[in-house]
Amino acid sequence: MKILVVDDQASVLLCLAESFKKLGHTVSEACNGEQAMALLEKNGGIELVITDLSMPGMSGIELTKKVKQTAPSVRVCIMSGHFYGNSREEALGAGAEKALEKPITALDLSQKLAI
Repeated sequence: MKILVVDDQASVLLCLAESFKKLGHTVSEACNGEQAMALLEKNGGIELVITDLSMPGMSGIELTKKVKQTAPSVRVCIMSGHFYGNSREEALGAGAEKALEKPITALDLSQKLAI
């Protein structure tokens, strides 16, 4: 599966990306929503976007909306260390298939997303 991992924390981004690669997936990495959209438009075939909820600039919810407008068939999972207010419901309402709490391992994430 072709996965795009988006997180502004370099350590989280690297850990998830490397873990998914070890599980046999093709992985692209982006440190913000703008970079993620550029990669999505440039690298066809991305099947899943895994993004952080809170990032500088474009939030994970905003990114999800743009992904769904650009490539409606791409699945999106939003992760957060803390869902505040109704952010989990907003994430799901924006089109994310899952809204999951961090910390989470790539293996657990793979199982929850059935990939």
